[in-house]
Amino acid sequence: MTRTQEGNTETGKPTWRLLETGHADAFHNMALDEAILEARRDGRVRPTLRLYGWSPPAISIGYFQRLDEEVHTQRCEDLGIDVVRRITGGGAVLHDKEVTYSVIASETDDSIPGGMLESYKLICAGIIEGLRSLGIEAGLSGNDIVVGSEKVSGNAQNRRWGIILQHGSIFLDADYETMFSVLNVAKEQMNRGNTCMLRGRMTSLRELSGKGLNFRTVSSHLAKGFEKALGIEFSSAEPTKEETERAESLARTKYSTPEWNGRR
Repeated sequence: MTRTQEGNTETGKPTWRLLETGHADAFHNMALDEAILEARRDGRVRPTLRLYGWSPPAISIGYFQRLDEEVHTQRCEDLGIDVVRRITGGGAVLHDKEVTYSVIASETDDSIPGGMLESYKLICAGIIEGLRSLGIEAGLSGNDIVVGSEKVSGNAQNRRWGIILQHGSIFLDADYETMFSVLNVAKEQMNRGNTCMLRGRMTSLRELSGKGLNFRTVSSHLAKGFEKALGIEFSSAEPTKEETERAESLARTKYSTPEWNGRR
């Protein structure tokens, strides 16, 4: 396939959209990622980095997971925590105090290697560069970005129609007790006396830095990290009218439905 590039004629760097869409509920967040993917498939938008958060908190489960095996749904309902299924794989994640990113680009974009593993590593390198600029030295271990042996970011990738969607979470802070109470696997392990072991496998930017790092500050550093790792530059934008309308439709007819979230 022919490689494509949409760039700044002065710098020679590909120009991507930067969407900073703030905090939204789980169904809108997953719907907007898919709407952007469709828009990129149709050539209606540039490659895109989206940075966003979740309100209210939510659990997302991987495409291949079973809801009843992964999530204590009644506890989520009691706490006002949304539950949504992603179109990407991976495990269940509690989204609360974090910055979430999504990268949507064509397999033929010059900024992105063609192979899945290579593209995954390069996109994760953007996060690693962003964390380094915050004074945090991280690396890639499997699907996770880690500091030492502790996970500070989880990531997953999907490809369809020649378009890459990779999204993931960078943990600003962690509420382990809530996590243990809503994720079935974590709860089972906690009941076996492994609470400390589970906490030792995860960390947050607050724990690593010894101070609170807010959403806006971390988002800014991540954007610069992606620019450096991918050799691109960003142009700030808003979702198009078509993306917004499509996201509203997907949130209503797909991502908020029991048929999608409870599928087996």
